[in-house]
This record gives sequence, C-alpha cells and structure tokens, in this order.
Amino acid sequence: MNQYLNRPTITCLGLAAALTLAAAPGQVLAQQSKADTVYVGLDVHGWRFNPDRGSSWSDIGIRGRAGYQFLDQIAAEVHLATGGSDRANGVRLEMDFLAGAFLRGDIPLSRYFSLYGLLGVSYLDYTVARSSEDETSISFGLGVDYQITGNTYLSADYIRYISDSDFDYDAFNVGARWRF
Repeated sequence: MNQYLNRPTITCLGLAAALTLAAAPGQVLAQQSKADTVYVGLDVHGWRFNPDRGSSWSDIGIRGRAGYQFLDQIAAEVHLATGGSDRANGVRLEMDFLAGAFLRGDIPLSRYFSLYGLLGVSYLDYTVARSSEDETSISFGLGVDYQITGNTYLSADYIRYISDSDFDYDAFNVGARWRF
C-alpha cells in the first residue's frame, strides 16, 4: 500500500470528509454568511517529531495561518510555522520551517462553536544531527473554533502534517483567528 495511504491515514481522511459533508443546512442558514472573507491567525505550535524507531522529539514553536472563505463552509488555508528544538539520546533536532496548504471544511454546531476538518499537503524543513533534511506529505487534521466576537475566534486543532515511512510530524495548535 502507498506509504501515505495507510489505515490510520485513510480513517482520518474519511472522518474529516464525513464531518465536512454532514453539516446541517438549517444551521448554516441561521448564521451570518462567512463567504468571501479573508482571515488570519496566530497560534502556539506544540509539535512532536516521532520516528518509527527511537526516541521522539517535541517542543513549542509558533504558527501563522491565513485563509480565504470562498463558501460558508469551505475555505482555502495556508500554514507557516517555525521554532523549537529538542535533544533525545544525544541527538538534537531543530524544526526550521513548516509550510502547508489546506482545504478546510467547517461544521457549525451552534452559533458560537464549529468543528472543522483540514486536508492538504505540507512541507517540513528540519535539522537533525547538524544535517538539513526536508519532507513533503499529505496532511490532515481536525479542530474546533469558538467565536468570541463577530470577527474573533479562539481555536484549537490537531494536525498530522507529515506521515512518512520513517517518521510522523504532528502538532497541537492553540490560538486565535480574525476575520476581515
């Protein structure tokens, strides 16, 4: 089977697609239209680099994101993250740069809460044992938004940015997003 389409990946992609398609039309109509808006966000990026063998590395960086909501429940979103390093078994890993492009599907649960799924592709540049490495992979994740004002949201998400045959790179992100 393709290295990107293993059982956990297929399960998460299926769940993200099902959640995106399951949104009730009545809930969407009850909310103010979000279509044709731009948004930006800033998050704490708690990442984990988990090789198939050996110790994991983890630390905290920052993530910026920007998106365009072209339909009430569908947006295109980009992520840029950097920062953090960790040492495991005497080997240092630094997360130099992460970039991702996603399609985002929102499911409104109430006027203030919504779930969202992300599906896209990410590029990771990192340094391990003074050797610069990079990887590109299909990415997927799930998150939740809480609207605190008309255009301000608190959000949290979990994303598997890289799923490689040798390692996984995951992140739990918490922050805020602003719609314009």
